[in-house]
Amino acid sequence: MADIAFAQHFVECSICQKNAEFFCKTCKKDLCQQCKESHQKEKLETTHDIVLFQEKFGSVILEEPCREHKGQKYCLCCQQCLLPVCAECTKDAQHKRHSFVNLENVYHSHREKHEPRILKIRREILPSCQSLQQDVQYDLSLRKKETAEILSIMKTRAARIKILIDDVVEDYSKLLADICKTQKSELQDQNREITDRIAHLNTVLDGYERTRNKPAAFLFYLKEHPSSHADLIPHMLEMPYPVLTKENFTRDDVVKMLGHVESPKAETPRKVKDVAQQTYQIPPLVMSDTVMKIKSFRVTGIKDCYQISAAPNGQFWLRDEDLRLTDLTGATIHKVSDVLADWAIQSVTKEGELIYLDSKSNICKLSLDNKKRKSLVQVKDPWKPSCIFCSSYNGDILYQSSRWFVMLDVFVINE
Repeated sequence: MADIAFAQHFVECSICQKNAEFFCKTCKKDLCQQCKESHQKEKLETTHDIVLFQEKFGSVILEEPCREHKGQKYCLCCQQCLLPVCAECTKDAQHKRHSFVNLENVYHSHREKHEPRILKIRREILPSCQSLQQDVQYDLSLRKKETAEILSIMKTRAARIKILIDDVVEDYSKLLADICKTQKSELQDQNREITDRIAHLNTVLDGYERTRNKPAAFLFYLKEHPSSHADLIPHMLEMPYPVLTKENFTRDDVVKMLGHVESPKAETPRKVKDVAQQTYQIPPLVMSDTVMKIKSFRVTGIKDCYQISAAPNGQFWLRDEDLRLTDLTGATIHKVSDVLADWAIQSVTKEGELIYLDSKSNICKLSLDNKKRKSLVQVKDPWKPSCIFCSSYNGDILYQSSRWFVMLDVFVINE
């Protein structure tokens, strides 16, 4: 069973079934970090010999040839130089009057002192750096999209005041391009820095693993890779997105109408996620008695509002006597008049197409460009549709129909 356990993707703790990182040689148990601490306090044994799980299946010290003297093996350690030596090395002038101790004892002593650093890198520093890299790469991928959205808003406003705004749009287009270029360069610098840091940390871990059971190589490794600031999580500033302010619509103040694009200085440090020993719990469902108002829009030209459905690109469908596609400024973009009177039944697919009832109770679909209308289901008497829902999971369209307002059935439309 030990061979099978070792071949798994991870080995479970013998006590709590979490990921095992340690092994108690005394009790023959695999332990996680939390159980290791409690296990050491148990009184069943006088001492618990706990080692890293990687050392569970043997720790035979390997003989290593001397780099300077052919045919000799490292067997001692110079206390003054803290380097491995063979019998011939002790006669060299550089080790004159130096004292020597058993190499294996020095190896075990320094290896044990070095374990906290390696554990911290493996469990905290490296995962946190990888998380930071994901954040930087995600920001880098969204940078062009965010600036493009701002440019789209500006062009929409510019179209309302015709040719007068064209010059201003061109100026801001160049400004956004410069901001995007500058921020992209800074994010790439951050990405290169964190990539180099991760490469260094992987080198430290790789060297640590390669010198397992090799005292001499491990001491050389300590000389070549001393603890330094490179073991820490790099301090990085989070790159803020450009901000477009909203201004009044006037002919005399075109710049204020379009809004001012600015690039805030990067000052906020990126948040480092706590990746060590994470536990995930489903948060309890909390019912709120209050409603928080996030934002409001004034829509003109309608008498009542029976239903609202969200559409792509910051638009939404409103239902009064007609169906109206409206943007965040309150302007009507498109109107559908052939709708079933007194019934506010509509929904929007995950692609953004409108599903609604026409005046003959047929279930129809309106294309994204609002030009093509397609009848999906012809509902005949005595059935009357009473509800429509578009699934964002698989694209199915569900509708409920009633017969004589008593019998109810639910149907699924799968194109």
